[in-house]
Amino acid sequence: MTFDESWYSAEQLALLVAACHRSEDVPGEVLEVGAWEGRSAVALANAAAPTLVHVVDHWFGNIEEAADHVTVTAAISRDVHGRFTENVERLTSGNVEVHKDDWRKILPSWGTPLRLAHLDASHDYRSTRDLIRAVLPHMGEGGIICGDDYASAHAGRFDLEGGVERAVRELLPGHRSVGNFFYWVKGSATPALSSDDASPSWRLVRLRQPLGLLKRRIRSVLVKVGAAAGRRARWAHHEQAGWTRLTSHLPQPWLTSLGLDLIDPTSRKLEIGSGIRPHDGYVHVDVNPLARHIDLLAPAWELPLPDGWATEVRAVHALEHIPAARLLPTLIEWCRVLAPGGVIQVHVPHAPALMERFLTGSLHDKWLAVGALCGLNIGPDTTSLTEMGTAEHNVLFDEELLSWVLASAGFVDITDCTSSVSDIHTATWKDFVPSCSLVFRARKPG
Repeated sequence: MTFDESWYSAEQLALLVAACHRSEDVPGEVLEVGAWEGRSAVALANAAAPTLVHVVDHWFGNIEEAADHVTVTAAISRDVHGRFTENVERLTSGNVEVHKDDWRKILPSWGTPLRLAHLDASHDYRSTRDLIRAVLPHMGEGGIICGDDYASAHAGRFDLEGGVERAVRELLPGHRSVGNFFYWVKGSATPALSSDDASPSWRLVRLRQPLGLLKRRIRSVLVKVGAAAGRRARWAHHEQAGWTRLTSHLPQPWLTSLGLDLIDPTSRKLEIGSGIRPHDGYVHVDVNPLARHIDLLAPAWELPLPDGWATEVRAVHALEHIPAARLLPTLIEWCRVLAPGGVIQVHVPHAPALMERFLTGSLHDKWLAVGALCGLNIGPDTTSLTEMGTAEHNVLFDEELLSWVLASAGFVDITDCTSSVSDIHTATWKDFVPSCSLVFRARKPG
C-alpha cells in the first residue's frame, strides 16, 4: 500500500493542485511543511514540475500537541520517513528537495522566494501562528499560503488554544476555506478556488514522467485519429512496434520507476477510477491527479473517448463514489464508450455482507463495518477512530440495486460473479467478511 493513512482527502488534493496552478506565474519555489508519508507532497511535486518543491519535516509526529499523539505513536512504530522517501522516488519526477529537521531550524535562514507554501504541521495555535510568521516574509506578491486542518483544528478547540483556524484568522485576513483546506493570496483579494480548477474534464493529466507524458500524448492522438478514420488497427500496429523498440532498451527497474511498466499501447480496455491500484493492460482514467499510471484525467460521467471505443470497462470500488443523481448518467456514459458486445465488470462494497457484520459483530466490528460501508479509508487492522477519514461513499449496493442500475443503463446478460471473482478488497478483508466486494458482469447489446 502506498499510503497507510488517508487524512488528506481527494477533494483537498484537488484544491491543493488548483492552488499550485494558480501560483504558476509567481516567481519562486514551492514549500511544504509537514509531509508525513508524502500524499500531498507527491500531488504538489507533480503539479509544480519542473519547479522544485522543498519539503520540511522531522518525521517525529505532532510532538507539540501531545507525547502520545497518534502521529507520534505511528512514527515510533514504523518508518514513516522511509515510506515518504519510497513514495517520492516512485511517484514524482525527482523535483523534491527534503529538509529533514524542525522547521524552526530551517526557516530562519531561508533565502529562496516562495510562490506557494503548504502548511500541514502541528495543529495547535502557537505552532501554527509561529509557522505562518516564519513563512510570510518569503512569499512573493501573489503567492499563496494554504494548509490543512482548518475545520478539525477549529477556533473552539480549547485543547489547541484555538488551533489552526485562530492562527489563520489572526494572520491571514481575507483568507478562504473549503472544509479542512484554507488558502490566502498575498497582496490581493483571495479568489474562490474550486477542485474543478485542478481537473478539467478533457485533458491529459500533467504526468510526473516526461517519457510517460510523451507516450500518453502519442497514444491519445493515435487513438482519436485512428478511431475517427476507421484505421485504428494500423495505427496500433505502428505504435506498438515503436513502443516495443523503445522499452526493450530500458531495464525493468527503470520502466517501473518511470511508470511505464503497466503500458499496452494497443489496449482498448478501460479502467475507471483506477486510483493507487491500477490493473495491467488497461487505459487508466481517474479524477484524482495523484492516481498511479493515470492516462486520462476525467470524471467518470464525462469520458473523453469516442462512441464504441472500449472493448471492456472495469471499475473496482469506483461506482459507490458517484453521487446518486449522477449514477445512471455515469453508467450510460460507460455504455456509450463500450463497443457493441463489450463487457463491463463492476466491483462495489458488498453492503448486505458488511451490514450483517455490523448487526452481529462486536463494538469494534461495528466500527470496521461502518468504515468499509461509508468509505472512511481504513483497513481491517484499524484500531482507533482517529485513524478514520471522511466518508467518501455516496451509494450502497446489494444484488438487486446493482442489477437494476446496470439494466437501466442499457446493459444485458447481467451476472453476479461475486463467488468466483476476487479483488484486493475481498482479499484484504477476508477474515472480517467472506465477500467484501459485490462483483457483477454485464454486456452492451450488439
